[in-house]
Amino acid sequence: MSTTPRQHYRELDEYERFWLACEPWLKEKGYLFRPRYRPGWVPSWNFNPEDEYNWIRAEDAQVRNTVRFMDAERVKDGDIVYFKRLHSTSTHEIAMIRLLASEPFAADPRNHCVPCYSILNVPDTIAKDNILVEMPFLTDWFSPEFETVGEVLEFFRQTLEGLHHMHSHHIAHNDIKANNILMDHSPLYDVPPHPIMPIKSRDWSRPVEPSNRTDRPVHYYIIDFDLSVQYGPKDGPHLREPWYGGDRSVPEFERDEMCDPFAVDVYRMGNIFKGCFTVGDWDDDLWPQLRGLEFMNELINDMTDPDPKKRPKMDEVMERFTKIRKSLSWHQLRGPVWKAKDPIPAVGSRPWLSHWRKQMRRIVRHVPALPTPKPIARPKLSQ
Repeated sequence: MSTTPRQHYRELDEYERFWLACEPWLKEKGYLFRPRYRPGWVPSWNFNPEDEYNWIRAEDAQVRNTVRFMDAERVKDGDIVYFKRLHSTSTHEIAMIRLLASEPFAADPRNHCVPCYSILNVPDTIAKDNILVEMPFLTDWFSPEFETVGEVLEFFRQTLEGLHHMHSHHIAHNDIKANNILMDHSPLYDVPPHPIMPIKSRDWSRPVEPSNRTDRPVHYYIIDFDLSVQYGPKDGPHLREPWYGGDRSVPEFERDEMCDPFAVDVYRMGNIFKGCFTVGDWDDDLWPQLRGLEFMNELINDMTDPDPKKRPKMDEVMERFTKIRKSLSWHQLRGPVWKAKDPIPAVGSRPWLSHWRKQMRRIVRHVPALPTPKPIARPKLSQ
């Protein structure tokens, strides 16, 4: 007999029961789960059975759609963190996480790999051979929408700089794709948002809205290192079999050739810029094509050249990108990124006036056109 959504959310799924079992142990370590994942939880909507749809509005009906991740409040400072569940056999990913959290990586401002706060061994009484990796709570990088060219360029800068940093240490990420880049959205909110439903406050008491990336600069992070490899600086050329990672549009994959993983990384990053910004042919709802970024086309086309030997190395990519960025005027940087599918607002129209009035106010307040966030000191990894 099938269950209704109301009935389904009344009970924890199997993966949720793992987190429920972790609750007392993590509470002792200073972390607090949401009410749904605490012992003795009773669905709040049980107390109003006459309202068939009241469960939809309940905080404790909010369920994460990824089985390996769970959010928690760190009691000592009130911050929300993420726990990623790994099996102890994931030795390669764990070793890469430790490497990127160690020196000289941790202190380098070019490091845009997600910080790791701690690595915890789950007690065998809860689950055998499980490990939790604690990291900052991160969200999709494309929400809220980008408003200006400068905001998009800052996204490009951080992601390119992060990949360049990895390559400078002979590390190929090997799975660069749109959902392996995330954002710390906390600067955008005056009131902390709910970790599952960010249109509501964390305490579920009121609606909240994000600010914008120019007034509240954000950090972007590269995640997911289970396929990443550090090569010796002198043992090249570095080649590997094709058909790895999430983006399978890599031209050399189609030719079934041995691949230079660094050239594949360059292609995939350029493909994100193309698919999510300048061409917008991946998902027109999430990532529509944007006007105003045509100056990036030559570099992006070179990064996605079908011939991997013709693609620029990350040293060249960063050099060319820096020149592009420095060549743009304040008017270009503060200019809007209109969706290509929408008509261009006429000069003097309401959208045009609204945008440029906002930019004039920012100029008066000395808000930079390139919203670069202040560097964040990375905490020492707790074992």
